[in-house]
Amino acid sequence: MILLKLKSLRKDYYSQVFKDN
Repeated sequence: MILLKLKSLRKDYYSQVFKDN
């Protein structure tokens, strides 16, 4: 489902943000 995809994208996004910081 799209919701699951969005959740995955959000997880990846937060992972990148925390990595940058």
